[in-house]
Amino acid sequence: MPQKVSVVIDARLNRISITLKLIVNTLMSKMIDILMVRTKRLQIPELGEYYSDMLKVEAALQNRTLPQEASSLLCDMLQQRDEKRQRMVEHLAKKRGIPSDEMWKQLVNGTHKPIDQDEAEDLYSEEI
Repeated sequence: MPQKVSVVIDARLNRISITLKLIVNTLMSKMIDILMVRTKRLQIPELGEYYSDMLKVEAALQNRTLPQEASSLLCDMLQQRDEKRQRMVEHLAKKRGIPSDEMWKQLVNGTHKPIDQDEAEDLYSEEI
C-alpha cells in the first residue's frame, strides 16, 4: 500500500511540475512581449526647463498629454521639412549613383553607408 501512495504522489508532483513550467514559460513570453513593446517607443533626451514648460503649456492648450503633444509637434515639423528632406535624399543618391528611392529605402532601413572623406574627395574631383 505505501508503495502505491508513493507512486501516486510522484505522478501528481510530476504533473504539478509540468504545469508550473508551462505557467512560467507563458509568463516569461508575455514579459518579453511587454518589454519589446516598451523598447519600440521613441525616447528623447530631457528638453530642458524652458522647452519643457513650453511643451506643458502647448499640451494644456491643445487638451493633450505631453507625449501626444510632443508627437503632434514632431509630425508637424517633419511635414514642414518634406521638400528639404527630399532634396537631401536626392543629393545623397546622386553622390552614390543610385536612384533616390533606393537611397530612401537605405536610410529608412538603416543600411546606408556614409561616405568617408577619401571617397568624398574622389567624388568631388569628378562631376556630380
